[in-house]
Amino acid sequence: MPEPPPPSGHKIDGISLLPIFKGGKIPLKERQLFWSYGDKGAARDGNWKLLINAGGKNKNLLFNLDKDPSERQNLADEYPDKAEMLYQFYIDWKTDVETGATAQPEELLKRNAVRQ
Repeated sequence: MPEPPPPSGHKIDGISLLPIFKGGKIPLKERQLFWSYGDKGAARDGNWKLLINAGGKNKNLLFNLDKDPSERQNLADEYPDKAEMLYQFYIDWKTDVETGATAQPEELLKRNAVRQ
């Protein structure tokens, strides 16, 4: 059974897992990962991970997961260029997602709260 095409006009940011479900494999290339919840977020690029607003309001935490997998040593002050680069990648991703994505659960909750 062939995979259905993506809906017209929608950008798909990801890969199909269908081959795995059919018992196959997917060649995965390394890529950046991003996630957010409320006013917090994260960006992952290789061994580097930036937590956005994780250390208090407007404070970002930077970790080298290869050397510090437990995320105990914040390197944001030591590597400000790396922290800024990951932050900009995150902002670019978040802007892209928010301008073309389906409404997320937290957005729907906010909309419903305004209506009540």
